[in-house]
Amino acid sequence: MTVESRWPVGLSLVDSTPAVLRGAPSVQQPTLWMAHGAGTVPPGWETTTAVVNGAELSALVTDSALVPVLGPVHVAVGTAQTRQVKAAAVAVCVPRRVRESAILHRGSAAWFHACATPPSVLEFVTHRENRCSTRPAPPSAAVRWTVRQLLYEPQDVDHFHGCCVTTPLRTAADLACWEDPAGLAALRLLLTAPHLGVDGAQVVGLLRARSRLPHRTRGVITVRKVCRQLGLPVPA
Repeated sequence: MTVESRWPVGLSLVDSTPAVLRGAPSVQQPTLWMAHGAGTVPPGWETTTAVVNGAELSALVTDSALVPVLGPVHVAVGTAQTRQVKAAAVAVCVPRRVRESAILHRGSAAWFHACATPPSVLEFVTHRENRCSTRPAPPSAAVRWTVRQLLYEPQDVDHFHGCCVTTPLRTAADLACWEDPAGLAALRLLLTAPHLGVDGAQVVGLLRARSRLPHRTRGVITVRKVCRQLGLPVPA
C-alpha cells in the first residue's frame, strides 16, 4: 500500500508502519496525516501532509503510530501538537468563510490552548454585529461545528496562524459560566497551566467587567469554588 499522490515522497507501509514513522533517516517526516477525501490540505502544508487511504490511517491509529489532533487529522506519536498544528487541523475541517468570521470559544478554545481533549463539535462564536452565517456544519463535514452570536471585546481574541480563538483569560471566563463537567475540568487546567498565566482574580475581574455576558454571576461563584478546590487564592 502507498500513500496518495498528495504526499510526494511515495511512502510505503512495512509491517503496517510507514518508514517515516519508524525513524528512517532518509525520509522526511510528515507533520499532518489525514485520510483521502476527509478534507482539504491547508495552504502551506502541501509538502508536510501525508494523505493516505482510510484503511491505512486506521491501521496506523490501531498500531499506536498516530494520535488524533482533530477529526480526520492526526500526527505521529511524539509530535508536538502546537498551535500551528491545531490551526492547520481546523483549516482542514472548517471552510475559510467560517474561520475568517468566527472565533473558537469555550471547550474548543480550551483544546486549542492545550487544556482539553479534541472536541467532537467545534464551537465558534461571532460578534452580533458581524454578518456571519450561524448555520451548523453540513452532514458531510469532516467535523461538526456550531456558530453562535455573542458580544465580545477585541482584546478577548487571539489570532494564531489564520485561526481566531478566545484568549485563555476569556476562555476561562466563558467556561466558568457554562454548566458542563468537561468545561469545569478545562477551567481547572486553565487556572493551573504555567504557560498561560491565568489568574482566578483576573477571571473574576473580567466577568465583572463584561456586564452583558450571560450567567456571569454563576461564573464568579464557579471560579471561587474551583480556586478553593485547587488551593489557589480565592478571588474577593
